Formats: sequence, structure tokens, C-alpha cells
Amino acid sequence: MTKRRDAGSFEEAMMRIVKLLGATQAAEIVNLSPKTIRDYSDPARAGRPRLAEAVKLDMACLEKAGEAPLFDAYLKSLADIVPEPAGTPQFGGDGQDPGLNLASQRKATHTLN
Repeated sequence: MTKRRDAGSFEEAMMRIVKLLGATQAAEIVNLSPKTIRDYSDPARAGRPRLAEAVKLDMACLEKAGEAPLFDAYLKSLADIVPEPAGTPQFGGDGQDPGLNLASQRKATHTLN
């Protein structure tokens, strides 16, 4: 039976990593067992990758497929809690980017082509 994973969740991101890299290769990248990698994708199990592991897994996915599933999930989780500022310009008066506008990331995808 296939378990339901919420769209944009860390569990869904880990499932994407398993599909892109395979559980064995992903496990080798972060010095864990393939079972632990699969467990990270299971919403019924406790535990998620540490930040250093997430970065390594996303880097491997970027190299292989041009995407960073855990980074995307992280941005989505932040964007979901950051309110859309009313009337906030994307750029400051000097034309410089004021920084990451998390609210605008709600529908953005972070893939490299």
C-alpha cells in the first residue's frame, strides 16, 4: 500500500530523492543505511535528515537532475507561515534585491535547467 505524503513535505522530498538517486546511493552519500533513508520518507516514522545530510542529498540531486527536493520543501514550509506583505516592493528604491521574499516562493519551483 502506498502511503500518502503531503505535497511539499519533507517526506515527499525524501521520496523524490529516493526516486532520483536510489536509497542505496542516497545512503552512501550521507553514511546511513538505505532503511534509514526510506524511513525518512515515511510520514508515520519519526526522524528526518539533519541539515548537513539534507544539503549533501540536495547537492547530489542538483548534480543529477537539477533539483533540490529538500530545499524546495524547506522554502515551502517557510512560505506557508510567512504572511504576504501588503504593498511590499520586490526591490528597494535603489534597485537592489532586499533579500529572499519567502511569501513569493509559495508557487516557485527551484530547479536548474
